[in-house]
Amino acid sequence: KEMFMKLGEFKTCLGRRGKCLLSGEDNEMYNRIFNAGVKIYYNPKQLVYHLVSRKRQKLSWLAKRFFWEGVTQVLLDAKEQRIFQPCRILFDAKSALKNFIKAFYFIIIMKKDKQMKYFLEGMLKLGRVYLECLPKALFL
Repeated sequence: KEMFMKLGEFKTCLGRRGKCLLSGEDNEMYNRIFNAGVKIYYNPKQLVYHLVSRKRQKLSWLAKRFFWEGVTQVLLDAKEQRIFQPCRILFDAKSALKNFIKAFYFIIIMKKDKQMKYFLEGMLKLGRVYLECLPKALFL
């Protein structure tokens, strides 16, 4: 409770709303805690059980989730006031295209694990491109 009183609450503008899978409110809070110099501990033996619904086990949901993770990354970069390079959109667009081409290649040679990896990476980069083309002020 003391930490929330000192650093503020979770940024709800980063939370999920409706069908929008935007996230990152926990990452943003973690960054504020870390930047305040508070010690953070990791326990590799801690187990967490998480029920995953059937809907979330489908490729369509996973693709949307990765797309919105890309959007989230750009928003977190903007919140941290990191400077964007002018060619960032082109870099991410090129990366998305390369990943989709690799995914298609692995579909042809039937390597399911690799096609999924590159397809989802492509979706993440596509989410980055999407938000990099919009004014961040709409989301912040």
